[in-house]
Amino acid sequence: MDKTKQYHTPAGKIVYGGGGIVPDIFVPLDTIKFSHAVNRLYNSGLLNSFAFEYTDQNRSALMKSYANATDFILKYQIAEKEIRALKEYLNTKKITATLTGAESGFTLLLKALIGRNLFDRDAYYPILYQNDSAISQALSILKKNS
Repeated sequence: MDKTKQYHTPAGKIVYGGGGIVPDIFVPLDTIKFSHAVNRLYNSGLLNSFAFEYTDQNRSALMKSYANATDFILKYQIAEKEIRALKEYLNTKKITATLTGAESGFTLLLKALIGRNLFDRDAYYPILYQNDSAISQALSILKKNS
């Protein structure tokens, strides 16, 4: 950071040039939000594919049970039925996985993907980021400053 290159923002804050951006508030990255197994499954595209097929096969029942994204977010829970269906799906793809449903981030991600297929971003982002530390910190600061 080059302290000789000062710039004043319209709000009066001093920022310095010559070295990138340093955040005012540091929020450490949550590196264990999703387990290694969940990351591998998601990055392979198989979790997305399963969520799409599962939603498509169960769309009528899901839409009858959940009138809108808020209803889905508040009431839908990943159960043993979905975990069994995922294991069966993976078996058809010749993938062996020892999923229990207790893996870090598994139910959150699967629920978000199913929610996205039903209600698009109205369900996906609120579910995926409901416990995100950076978003929680940002909301806290915004509330404090308003």
